[in-house]
Amino acid sequence: IAYERAVSLNSKNPAALNNRGVVIVLMDGEENWANAIEGSALIREALRQDEFFLAAKINRASILNYYRLFEKARTHWEQILAKYNQPEIQDGLAVALQGLGRASIAESVFKRSTDQGAPKNRFVNRYHEAARAQSKGNYDACLSALGDLDAASLGGFEKTSVDSLTRVCTAKKGSS
Repeated sequence: IAYERAVSLNSKNPAALNNRGVVIVLMDGEENWANAIEGSALIREALRQDEFFLAAKINRASILNYYRLFEKARTHWEQILAKYNQPEIQDGLAVALQGLGRASIAESVFKRSTDQGAPKNRFVNRYHEAARAQSKGNYDACLSALGDLDAASLGGFEKTSVDSLTRVCTAKKGSS
């Protein structure tokens, strides 16, 4: 309600537009496409008001990664990195690069994020390490990387993704 009120008071306020957009995207989970479209439109409007409003730029890039629009996401992550070089931004870029099939470059970007202080066992790093191993047919390495994750701390999309990749690597390992 507060974000709706803020937008109604100033419909061009990028912070209010961005925050309202995030609330809408997350309201019923990321798989609610109607909310994703509505929230994303508000975030894009925030960027029209201030083309480099950092929070909106990060949220837009994250949404694009989530919905696998990796080329568009990559562009946003690179723009953000030009001004704000943090491990979380490196991770976002690495996800986009891996999604574009540039696994070796993505691996070096994940490493750069770790070198900047991000935990080595963070979800995004271990999951993508497992996915790279699976794509190379190294199912033991895939399962090992997934085993390094704290399964109890995973929920939603992360848990579903890990469970799915675990099933794939286990089945492929058993059939090879």
